[in-house]
Amino acid sequence: MGVAATSDELAIACDELSDAISGQRAAPGHSETAGEAATLDHLVAQLEDAADGLRTAGVAASLESDASALAEINNATSQAKAVVAKLKAANQMITLAGSLLSLAAAAAAGNVGGIATSVAAIASEIKGL
Repeated sequence: MGVAATSDELAIACDELSDAISGQRAAPGHSETAGEAATLDHLVAQLEDAADGLRTAGVAASLESDASALAEINNATSQAKAVVAKLKAANQMITLAGSLLSLAAAAAAGNVGGIATSVAAIASEIKGL
């Protein structure tokens, strides 16, 4: 597989990840805070930029030497990986926020079992950060 084809496949992967995020956000029942929305908007924009960069690098690969184009693709790939890492961190924070809301609801209802479950989930999520 050539550099141009690899670049195009990576661009498609960025587009698919961006579409998946947008689809999840549009799903019935999905909610997010203003901060989460801003973070996800930023990540989607970065994925779209990375896809554009990968496509540009793929076209460049057809026109110039593979070594130079590969350096551009590696740079765009690094940017895409950074976006994915940020997305994972944002997802972890969203999960933690959900667990905190569950804890608050259990505490408000006096549900001891729910409180214990929520505390255990929060402890596990914090370890994962």
